[in-house]
Amino acid sequence: MFELVDTVEGTNMWGNVSVSFTAQDNSFYLLIPSDNYENIMIAVNIINSKYAFMAMSKNTTAGALCETNYGLSNNTVTIRKAIATNEQKSISFNVYRMN
Repeated sequence: MFELVDTVEGTNMWGNVSVSFTAQDNSFYLLIPSDNYENIMIAVNIINSKYAFMAMSKNTTAGALCETNYGLSNNTVTIRKAIATNEQKSISFNVYRMN
């Protein structure tokens, strides 16, 4: 079951989506735009102060892009991935944590 824990602002800068949020170690999160923008969803798994994420969008040819082995710094997760259309826009993300 997932619990809404935060809403954060991200950006789409010419296709590159950027978002940061505060996280707890050894947790799993889903980030979903509050308006379902671009059908984007980001899954983040944090284990022992390292995190991996999968960024999904209707605009990725592979369906999803995965990255691993990022260090958790000051409990902040930062994601930047080219997964959106070529425009400039702010995006409001709902942050859900798995209980």
